[in-house]
Amino acid sequence: MERTSPARPVVPPSPTKTPSILRRLHPTAALPTSPCTADTSNTPAPPGLPIGNAGEPALPEASPRVPARLPRTPSKGALERTFDFSMPAPVTSKRTDPEADVEDGEDYVSSDEEEPDVRDGVRPETHLPSERCKIFLQKGHALRARNILDDRDAPPDLNKCTSCGCDPKARHKHATLFRCVDCHIAPPRCVACIITAHLERPFDRIQEWDRSKMFWRKCTLTDLGYELRLGHQGRRCKNAFSLPRDLNVVHDHGIFDIHVVYCQCSTAGKIPDQLIEAGLWPASWTNPQSATTMSALRTFHSLSMNAQVNANDYIAHLKRSTDNVGAADLKDRYREFGICVRQYSFVRACRWGGVDPADELPPASLVVLCPACPQPGHNMRPGCETRDPKYEYVDAAQITQDGNFHYSMTNKHTDPKDPAMTKGASYYAHEDDSKLFLETTEHPEHESSTCNQFAAIGSGKYKGPVSGIMAVLCRHMIVLPGGVLDLHHGERYLYVDFLLVSALQRYRALHMIVDTYDIYCQYMKKFRRRLELEFTPTKLESLKSIESADLPKIVGGVGNYHAPMHIRKCRCFFSLHHIPGVGKMVGEQCEGHWGITEPHSRCTKEMSCGHRHEYICYLYSHRNVQRIHRLVDELPEKWEEAEGAMIAADEYLHTLEATLAEN
Repeated sequence: MERTSPARPVVPPSPTKTPSILRRLHPTAALPTSPCTADTSNTPAPPGLPIGNAGEPALPEASPRVPARLPRTPSKGALERTFDFSMPAPVTSKRTDPEADVEDGEDYVSSDEEEPDVRDGVRPETHLPSERCKIFLQKGHALRARNILDDRDAPPDLNKCTSCGCDPKARHKHATLFRCVDCHIAPPRCVACIITAHLERPFDRIQEWDRSKMFWRKCTLTDLGYELRLGHQGRRCKNAFSLPRDLNVVHDHGIFDIHVVYCQCSTAGKIPDQLIEAGLWPASWTNPQSATTMSALRTFHSLSMNAQVNANDYIAHLKRSTDNVGAADLKDRYREFGICVRQYSFVRACRWGGVDPADELPPASLVVLCPACPQPGHNMRPGCETRDPKYEYVDAAQITQDGNFHYSMTNKHTDPKDPAMTKGASYYAHEDDSKLFLETTEHPEHESSTCNQFAAIGSGKYKGPVSGIMAVLCRHMIVLPGGVLDLHHGERYLYVDFLLVSALQRYRALHMIVDTYDIYCQYMKKFRRRLELEFTPTKLESLKSIESADLPKIVGGVGNYHAPMHIRKCRCFFSLHHIPGVGKMVGEQCEGHWGITEPHSRCTKEMSCGHRHEYICYLYSHRNVQRIHRLVDELPEKWEEAEGAMIAADEYLHTLEATLAEN
């Protein structure tokens, strides 16, 4: 009996998912926005916080009895009246993912009679690797694939070129045929046809049929007489009378030596400029002998950001791709490749930031800001400056800071004068300012802990010229500009003070900052007094990136994960559940950030100081962009969840008040 897949049931979309669907179908559709980023001219404020005529939140008319602090645990009956906890009926199928590939139409089971046999209590699933490999072997797919690959490597017809139809033995000195490994449709061709087909693809891997040994042997287009001609769309410059120059090129496919004919017209640019126009990044700017293709630079950037591939391993891979037997005999281009990566990454970051590359860049010109957090002068609603102080939490920025001691730096002989080209313009606090501040400012007196003895305060073991880093993130897990600093011995208060002042420079216009820190109970004891002693008027004049240390009102506590590690008194006073206006803030965004970016520390600890700073800045820009892409779906879903929780809390409050009235 032939098995057929039944029609997939049509499930109507849930009403609560309409905003997310509208966002995907109509990017300009109006959606509920954050209280701190919405425009109150035409859009009403969120439930519970509408904006009045004076720019102050007014109580909603629909639910006047909703308290400012909602009950923590709504009743089960209220939740059941709001949400449907019933489970949908299971769909009988042979696999869990209907979009995955299937074998021989064995997709779904159409009836109970066609249910497969259950062996040892386990039903075979065609999407499992064991079943797929079993089908691959038993039904002859493996043998058929092997035969096809053998046919691809079979001896070609040497009497005829598949492109022009000529006889290679009669017309060319290369009396054989060639094929390209990287082209999907690569019939055997004569030497003239293979060169013509690769005028714009000079770095493809070519194979030549060895007539005597009867196998496909590696060769290059340069061996066949190919020349890379610059300046005239592939045609040789009429003013170029000198011999072609040799250039060693690092490409995605390997490392090649190629002959280059440069344009020698009076209007032609310099040799490095001509290479960049051709998609080759020169290793030097005087007389380059080697270059790296921009496709290889983009590939390495993606691999380093997503798979923690370092330059040494990438070059080793390219060597093996070029010659898997004699890889050790190839030229080592690790140093030249590293220089090309740093220069190209910096220029690309300046292009993305819209600034001209220079020694001194504008502050925070290379960062990616969080669009969901309040950014003074960008997304703040009108009238927020005159808001009633009791509603200042509406426009508050929520941040968290933490240290990571895996981002250490080994004590190796590198360039001690290597500066970061992103100095002061990215996520690291201004390197010159931080060095001057730490060298000229005395450390505050040691304060005995009134809580548990934490390693972050200084009881841990640290070594190396850099023991770790400290970072400041917003509640959406996005790194703040100027919010990263190197640590040399634990999370000393002097380091954290400078980092917090540096990261909050652009947020000084806000009325309130909600901060979380693992040792918040100890750190905030004499915070304002320390700032007055550390950031004197004379000290501020010598700092380029810090205008003032007068920060807004800061309230906060300890993150939910670290709170149980404190004594009972701290857990009571510094719990985020007891702070008005904080909402459902977890306060552990740094832990999630470290879990994703920490594997990169194995690469950064071997880099020089400047290269290490640049790499971490590019990594955090990469992470910030990914987080912003996720926010497009995350925020509408959280908004819907908050609306449902509001309704449930309102019903619970009505039930509680009615019960109290009866008693």
